[in-house]
Amino acid sequence: MKKLESYLIKTAETFLNKQHGEFYPFSAAQNISNEIQMIIPYSVNDTPESQFLIEQFRNFGQKKILERKIKRCGICYDVNLKYANEVKSAIQIEFLNYGRGKIETAKRTFLYEFSKGKYKIKLPRCKHTKY
Repeated sequence: MKKLESYLIKTAETFLNKQHGEFYPFSAAQNISNEIQMIIPYSVNDTPESQFLIEQFRNFGQKKILERKIKRCGICYDVNLKYANEVKSAIQIEFLNYGRGKIETAKRTFLYEFSKGKYKIKLPRCKHTKY
């Protein structure tokens, strides 16, 4: 899961910097050979709603995991977190993985900030949570 997470964080940071602090939800999968591949959504609309994309990624990931085509997938999207009277920008990564006879979901959230002309995702100082 660490390899997939690192890929998604680096990609999110790239998107934030290229698209002025915004990006559409995106997803990537770790295949049986442990290679990371982007998942490209299909939409007839040039600007689909974020929730539509997230649902499309979830459905695709669940299907491919159950078919044993991929080991896991991660869906990355932008969220706002409210702390007291302040709103903080963050990315959330939703992982789908097969375990205990079903699809399991885990979420990780990473704050990001704009500093010295660049967006930077802050990594937590804790160990990975296992499924």
